[in-house]
Amino acid sequence: MLTIAQNPKILVHLTSTNNTLRKIELSLNPSDVFQLTWDKNTSQKLIDEVVEFLYSYAEKKPRNPPQLKLEGTQFQIDVLHQMQKIPFSQQKSYQELALSLERNGAARAIGNACGRNPFPLLIPCHRVLASGGKLGGFSAGIEVKKELLHFEGIHYK
Repeated sequence: MLTIAQNPKILVHLTSTNNTLRKIELSLNPSDVFQLTWDKNTSQKLIDEVVEFLYSYAEKKPRNPPQLKLEGTQFQIDVLHQMQKIPFSQQKSYQELALSLERNGAARAIGNACGRNPFPLLIPCHRVLASGGKLGGFSAGIEVKKELLHFEGIHYK
């Protein structure tokens, strides 16, 4: 289990296979038992990069995340890349992301791509809000999104 310092409510579970980070899960439930789970082929370098990123995030000075293997449609991968560009403590709307991808009217598709993000925190989908600063959804649950936004000082309605 790795907890985010200064915000002990967030628990992080990382899964890796074949030296590739596969998934990050987040929870607010203290009864969840999360561990860093790596298969024997995972390099120490990848483990160190992920853990260093998480600790830098906890200190509110996040570094660039490790190189991630992104899977999905080209649109989904493009959305994930755009989300990586959203700086710590800032937010964008689903519509703003759609416009940055020159896909006006694709806000709902952006939301679906956010929901399929396998790497919350490393790809900060929690920083994407609905129009008017409303929360929208979050794959780990709306309460986790609220905690992350609060931690980063992002205001929402």
